[in-house]
Amino acid sequence: MDDSVYPAAVLPARQKAPLAEEIPCGIFRMVLDERMSLLYGNEYFYRCFGYSAEAAAKEGFDNCRFILEGDEYSRVLQEMRGHIAHGQYHFELENRCVTRSREQIWVLVRAVYDPEEGTMLGAVFNITDRKRAEEALRISEEENRIAIGQSGKIICRYDIRSRTLSLPEGAARMLGTGPVVPDAFNHFAACGAVAPECAADCRRFDDQMHAGQDKGSGTFRMWNSEKGCFCWYHVDYTLVCDDKGEPASAILSYYDCTDLHEKEVAYRRWRQTYEEKVKDCISYYEFNLTDDICGRLEGQVATQIPEALRASFSQITDYAAEHFVHPEDRRKYEQALDRKALLRKHREGVHELCCEHRRYDERGLVRWALLEIQMIDDPFSDAVRAFVLIKSIDEEKRRQLQMKQLSQSDPLTGIYNRRALISHLSPLLRRDGEGQHAFVILDIDHFKELNDTQGHQAGDQALIEVARGLQAGLHGGDLCGRLGGDEFLIFLRDVLSDEDVHLRLDALRVSLMQPSRQYRLSGSFGVARFPQDGLNFRLLYQKADLALYEAKRRGRDQVVQYREIER
Repeated sequence: MDDSVYPAAVLPARQKAPLAEEIPCGIFRMVLDERMSLLYGNEYFYRCFGYSAEAAAKEGFDNCRFILEGDEYSRVLQEMRGHIAHGQYHFELENRCVTRSREQIWVLVRAVYDPEEGTMLGAVFNITDRKRAEEALRISEEENRIAIGQSGKIICRYDIRSRTLSLPEGAARMLGTGPVVPDAFNHFAACGAVAPECAADCRRFDDQMHAGQDKGSGTFRMWNSEKGCFCWYHVDYTLVCDDKGEPASAILSYYDCTDLHEKEVAYRRWRQTYEEKVKDCISYYEFNLTDDICGRLEGQVATQIPEALRASFSQITDYAAEHFVHPEDRRKYEQALDRKALLRKHREGVHELCCEHRRYDERGLVRWALLEIQMIDDPFSDAVRAFVLIKSIDEEKRRQLQMKQLSQSDPLTGIYNRRALISHLSPLLRRDGEGQHAFVILDIDHFKELNDTQGHQAGDQALIEVARGLQAGLHGGDLCGRLGGDEFLIFLRDVLSDEDVHLRLDALRVSLMQPSRQYRLSGSFGVARFPQDGLNFRLLYQKADLALYEAKRRGRDQVVQYREIER
């Protein structure tokens, strides 16, 4: 609209309208120019924005752009011109304005446009309270929508009288129905949407609503078209009554509880199986592992752990390790029951652990026991539950150790056999990069002649005596074993010099070769040093064997080191 058609003297003029001053709402007339220049405003109009007529004139409030900021001004002007362009001369609009105190308010404007004069007459109403209430309602509805979405629940309406179920689009698609299902519960049973074993429960659920029971719930298996399988659903309802107090409709909410239901079933089955194990155990614990709380305590620990320590998993574990577990096994016992480590393993998918250990029984005797730990998610909370069972495996374990000892022992002498020596020494040599050790092969001199002249029984006895002498003469940490025939291996740990090696082996040689009842023995020793002569069993054996050969060549009954034959 061109401002030039309005004389400058007309624009700031204020028309008198005493009747308009009596109307309890803001009345104004303005020109639809770029400034929305005011021709008239009653007292209520200026009061809407915190002004008096005098204050408005003094502060330059002679146009509507004065109370519209930024984009809001452009939007309002464009909207008004759009109505007029379409021939709509009576219209309403809602917009935000700024008051004298710089507060934003909402106003409703009901306007009439006069195309002949190019002016607009309007009434203004402050609707700030209403807009705030609408915004609060919108936020509340949005919060409810988000809360329902986050809870995973689906809300639907059931008309009691017509037995019609109204479903949201997603729920209808999931159940393979339309958004409106007449005679819903009979329909679901007839078409197989409800699993046969749940059909009776489903009908009882419907009967409760028709009987006027205010609230109710049920759990059913229903067909999920999207997944192509039956799933478990938990359904709750609340009745809505008419003005006569009769049931009119019900609001239903339901959610897929398949995982929870399966957890509950698995938990019950597992619990029943585990209860059988508890009968013959030494001790039994149940814990809320997440919160470090003991729920059940039975067996040996029930009476021996102080009352003040029984509430905490960590305190019970520490006390049991110190008072019931053999000192040599305490560390691995504590590591097996470390609460933070157990929770981490559970998150990683490890739910069962075992720990063999020795512990003291009621008489103070050492017995072998097996610690079994099982961890499951509590189906009724977010906690991880731990079930700790300790049972006796003493007879079985001692039998296993005996069999292991036999498999590692030379059957004649009882000391390590060749396989056991390699098994013990190979890892020790790999990880010990700084130790100084001696790898020694001992060969009994003229053993074949002893067998030929005295018989095999005398030869066996000689081997047994040599083995006993080696065991008696070695230090702690040293190893000895029979490699085969009359050949023995001696491993001396932490010998720092060649002189030390000679001194120890000479003493051992003299002590071993004492006269027996019927014959006198002697032996030859070949020595390789670790790490100088080799870092593994194979190399050390080769070089010790060469040194042994040299000892025999020099006349037997002596000690030769590999480095002596290198010179």
